[in-house]
Order: sequence, then C-alpha cells, then structure tokens
Amino acid sequence: MTKNLTDRQQKILSFIESEVERRGIPPTVREIAARFGMASPNGVWCHLTALRDKGCIEMERGVSRGIRLAAKARPGYPVIGEVAAGGPSLAVQTDGETITLDDATGARPGDFLLTVKGESMTGAGINPGDLAVVRPGAEPENGGIAVVMVGEEEATIKRLFRVGGGLFRLVPENTAFSEAVIDPRETPFKVVGRVIGVVRRY
Repeated sequence: MTKNLTDRQQKILSFIESEVERRGIPPTVREIAARFGMASPNGVWCHLTALRDKGCIEMERGVSRGIRLAAKARPGYPVIGEVAAGGPSLAVQTDGETITLDDATGARPGDFLLTVKGESMTGAGINPGDLAVVRPGAEPENGGIAVVMVGEEEATIKRLFRVGGGLFRLVPENTAFSEAVIDPRETPFKVVGRVIGVVRRY
C-alpha cells in the first residue's frame, strides 16, 4: 500500500493504474463511481482530491479523462540495450536503468526503451542517442517502423515491409543507406516490436 492512503484511496489508485495499463487511458469519474458502487460522483471527487493532495495523481477539471498518474507514480520504463539505425548491431543488456516517460509518448506498462545508434533513420526523426519506445510483440502495419532481430543476436530499427514469398524488406530513412531483403528461411529473423515513439535524450 502507498504510504498514508486509506484502503479506499489505495483501491481507487490501483484501479486507475490498472485501467491505464489495460486500456492506455485513465477511467472517468463515472467509471470509478460505477466500479466502487458510489451513488454520486461527488464521493469520487473527494477521494481523487485526497490522492492529488498526497501526490499520487494530477487532475484537470472539465476534462472527461483528466486524471493522470503523478510523475513519481508513473512506471519507469527499462532501457534494455542498443539498437542500430544503420547496419545491425548487438543489442546489449544494460544494468537496470529505467526512465520515467510523459504520457504524451504513448508508452504504457510493458513497453521498453532502446538507445538508437547510427543515422539510417534520421529522415523519420530518429537520431543517434534517441530512445526508441518499443511495444514488444506488436506487429507494425506494412511500412511501419519496427525493431527486428537479424541473425542470432543482432537488432536494427527500420521500416518493415512484407513482400511476396514470405520475404521482408528493411528500408532506411536515409538515402546514404541501402535497404535489405531478408529471407527468414535462410537468416534467423524476428520482429521484436513496433516503435510507437521516440524520446530525445540529449
């Protein structure tokens, strides 16, 4: 339990966190009232005000889903390695670094961050040193930006196209780099996840 919260406040905070994780958006006041059997939204506002005063949430009045987890209550997203925006490079596990992200990034629990190396995706605004926000297991739309594993231990970030015969085409966003066509029957290949955002770190 978070320090100094009543049992009901803790349950409401846990519900907000679970809805953000499950749906990617916070619940409305009416949804909270329905979840906890409250007849009036006024009772919810009392609890939300207490959570705000205790630093657990932020609120924007007049907005349907104006509840935000406070920065210190937001999850830390792990930076798990490096990904090449050039030729593939080894994805190196880092030592437990986590970064808290703003809601505007679209990140949600379960996502992770990879540090970008190389310049092949600069045309898409992905520069060396940036952090790519990756949703693991999420297949991008054809032509979407993805992190893929090429070979046994190599990772790269490119636009991913599915072409005939089960082949994949990896396309850079920099004319100084060449695209590649991968045949998974000949080269181990795996889509790690979809890039949903980029964070400037420097």
